[in-house]
Amino acid sequence: MKNFFNYSFFLVLLMSCGFSDNFTRDINLYESTSNYLPRNFKKILICGTGDAATRLFVEKLSDKLNARFTSKSIEGGYLYLGDEGWAADSALFQFRKEGTYDGYLFFFQKDLQTSASDQLLNSKKGKRNFDEFLGIKLFDAVKNNKQIWEANLKVNSNLTDEKFYSDVSAIIIKRFSENKILK
Repeated sequence: MKNFFNYSFFLVLLMSCGFSDNFTRDINLYESTSNYLPRNFKKILICGTGDAATRLFVEKLSDKLNARFTSKSIEGGYLYLGDEGWAADSALFQFRKEGTYDGYLFFFQKDLQTSASDQLLNSKKGKRNFDEFLGIKLFDAVKNNKQIWEANLKVNSNLTDEKFYSDVSAIIIKRFSENKILK
């Protein structure tokens, strides 16, 4: 009888592990350019470029970042610039020229060898991790569109994990505060 309970417990444990969503969850932000002068942004546009999976990631992340910007009395926006580098550069240049925003937070794919969309399509059934290396640049439009902050973001998580986007946005906002970009 004791063996039966041990065997049953083992089967239940094995089945629960097999059916759970065991997604990898990893966030690493490496700053390559820091800011040392206090900034006073009023409006920041979040821009993204890349494949479909990257677009989805940046859209969901921009919702969380814009909510955090709003809590700091900064108006936010989001614009997808496409997946072609030349078109993204052109669109971003046009927005900077118009002067609608005083800051531009730009997300772009760093590793173009294997797209995140290809990774999602080729992953095991049910395992839809977004594993990507992204570049982030912040430009100050008031200072002649000078790049004032830059970082590399390595993320690996399920695209449907809402807490993941909150965690990534919290890390970015913390770094902005440490770099005097936000108060």
